[in-house]
Amino acid sequence: MQSVEQSPEALKQRYLMIMHVPYYVDDVGAVWLDRIWHRDFIEHLTYIQHMLLLAPRRLKQEGEDLVRVDPPPGVTFEVREVPPQTSMARALINLPATFATFWRAASNADIVHSNIAGWPFPLGWIMNPIALLRGRKLVLVVESATWRLTGSEQDDWKRRVRSLVYERVARFCVERADLTVCTQPTYRDSLFVDGRGRAVVIPATWINAEDVLDQDQAEAAWREKLARRVFRVLLPARLTADKGIHVLIDAIRRLDEAGVELELGIIGAGALRERCVELARSTRSVQVSVLETVPYGPAFFELLREYETVLVPNLGDEQPRIIFDAYSQAVAVIASDTPGTRPCIEDGQTGRIVPRGDAEALAEAIRSAAAERETWRRMGLAALAEARRHTHRAMHHQRWNVLLECFGSG
Repeated sequence: MQSVEQSPEALKQRYLMIMHVPYYVDDVGAVWLDRIWHRDFIEHLTYIQHMLLLAPRRLKQEGEDLVRVDPPPGVTFEVREVPPQTSMARALINLPATFATFWRAASNADIVHSNIAGWPFPLGWIMNPIALLRGRKLVLVVESATWRLTGSEQDDWKRRVRSLVYERVARFCVERADLTVCTQPTYRDSLFVDGRGRAVVIPATWINAEDVLDQDQAEAAWREKLARRVFRVLLPARLTADKGIHVLIDAIRRLDEAGVELELGIIGAGALRERCVELARSTRSVQVSVLETVPYGPAFFELLREYETVLVPNLGDEQPRIIFDAYSQAVAVIASDTPGTRPCIEDGQTGRIVPRGDAEALAEAIRSAAAERETWRRMGLAALAEARRHTHRAMHHQRWNVLLECFGSG
């Protein structure tokens, strides 16, 4: 892989990107994006000279954490509104208008960057056939497969039917795309079965080089942690069933009943937040704190640095970016064994992998970690070295090179 400093030639083709994430417009017509999405989108503009973004439109309100889009010199940027998709009913009512919008946009594009996931249904279900019919180059980015079953009690017959339909449509699209970028190998192996184009695996990460601790900072942070009496673990996640929150609660109750002393911080929002608050009220030896959310950035990384390990008890198969966030602060992880976590963790070197959905195994891994703090210091420093290879810019640089290999610079 080329280094970030050795930038190849930018793509001159007209590049069309469709997104479910909205853009915002202020009183003078300037375009704004959510801070995290802006951080990612602006990286695209370092190697794409002509960008057209199709996304839902919102009016900018005071107090929102938004950043204005200011394209670099020499880059043309245009945005068009996707008709409202706020519910399945609204999406179906607007289907003719959405189709017409996508058809017109594709006429002004050479490369179409699309998707196979999204709510209330993937916009790629409309755009992908249009791109194929109009002979445009089709790029798909597969970061999640939220339709897939997790083995939880939520897997009723409706979810099973939905999973079957989504899987077949996803495979149809991936096998006909010119390029598919997957965040983990299982997506490539399961969806790109008889593909005509190319499929690559590039893990997703948000960390910038300046977010990653240097060696002295990491060593100092660990000296402070080892001087504390109680082992501290953190769960940063959406507090929903697919994130394994029920499994975590069960594991913590087991540790509490066994009298294991440790501190657990839980940060996130979601339907199961109140269950976490109830856990905090009921434990004795395990001190549980349900924390207020912290914006992604310096304050979030500072929070991660305070803990000895980060928990990722996911049930779904997506590749969690939080693993690399933790690595950047010299913090190893305990994660469930899923297709998304497995490629990111070297078991026993940068963290521990436990069977998915197994509360007893998760509890034992946490108990073992608390008893082996020097081992976790070693693994945290090994994780830090891994973070340096997986920055956000390095991820985009890989994508840049793959796009050039597939389509040239135009």
